[in-house]
Amino acid sequence: MAANPWILTLHLISLFFWPGQLLVMTRLLGFHVQQPSELQQRLSPLEKRMWLMAGAPGALLVLVTGLLMLHGVGSDAFNNPGEALRNYLKPRTPDGAPTFWYITFHIKLVSFTLLALTEAWVGAQIFRLARGEQPKRAWPLATLLGLMAALFGNTVVWLVLAGLGVGPASRFIGYGAALVSFGAGMFGGRKLGLADSRAKYSLVHGLVAALLLLIVILVIARPLAYAGHTLE
Repeated sequence: MAANPWILTLHLISLFFWPGQLLVMTRLLGFHVQQPSELQQRLSPLEKRMWLMAGAPGALLVLVTGLLMLHGVGSDAFNNPGEALRNYLKPRTPDGAPTFWYITFHIKLVSFTLLALTEAWVGAQIFRLARGEQPKRAWPLATLLGLMAALFGNTVVWLVLAGLGVGPASRFIGYGAALVSFGAGMFGGRKLGLADSRAKYSLVHGLVAALLLLIVILVIARPLAYAGHTLE
């Protein structure tokens, strides 16, 4: 798909700036909870400013530029806005082969949703720590970790089996791996979410890094173009 080069450039810059900010914030929060209360009070205003001036605007910029490209704004390849969207949603080419953009569109959509949920969770943690409150609910972190684990489990298993030539069964085995991974993520997130510890933020930091790597591999490197007919 041909996108406007200026919008695409801005989208890619914001795409790496935003998760980069998440990596910094989760590492900083892990450092925050290990410090004495006096230093924690000094860190909280800095964390809030970083989140309000970098995190939230970065997520918004990714969303806006993504929607502009999704509707073909500024692109000469499409005659009307709806044509670009239909191009993304075509599961197969006229000759019956699976289309790359159909696959990566859903991967990017799920990845953005998970990153947005992570950004919201990080923001909630920042303001909760600034108020000096103790964690009372573990289900937001448990759900977030479960969903991220499901994405990794499904994508990795699906790609590996498709690359080995397993065929249509690879998709259903990937769904099974997603269910198992979701349960494991929920269980681990429940345990970690009941207390403030560096491990909680370090785990989210690692998952954001893994999600960013997944975006790089699947969206930029395009290995799905060489993995066979994974949609069959």
